[in-house]
Amino acid sequence: MTIAQAGARHRIVSVEKHDGTITNGRPTYEVDADWDVIQNLRQVPVFYQGVTGGEVVRGVQVEATATALIRMLSSPRSRQIEPRMRIRLDGRKLNVISVIDREGRQRELFVQVKEDVAN
Repeated sequence: MTIAQAGARHRIVSVEKHDGTITNGRPTYEVDADWDVIQNLRQVPVFYQGVTGGEVVRGVQVEATATALIRMLSSPRSRQIEPRMRIRLDGRKLNVISVIDREGRQRELFVQVKEDVAN
């Protein structure tokens, strides 16, 4: 039996993986239809914590990003999560940056994610 750390896991997420579709020699990461929900990582309860946000001016455009930390119980299925995947939370698309088991005890995973905020 795994004992969870104190802290509410009130948010529900799904983890998606790109299906490998390539158009004009490039992966189609922007097309939602080219992402598949990993079947055993659907409807996972998590704790979501916003970390930072910022804007970068590039010429005449402003690029806004936000990073967050998602904590979830560690299991064989959640240990499949890796960078290049993304997490869906309330319709938002969060790109996985890193997945860390801080204690090395396979109890809880810390998933750092980045959201590109549309202008």
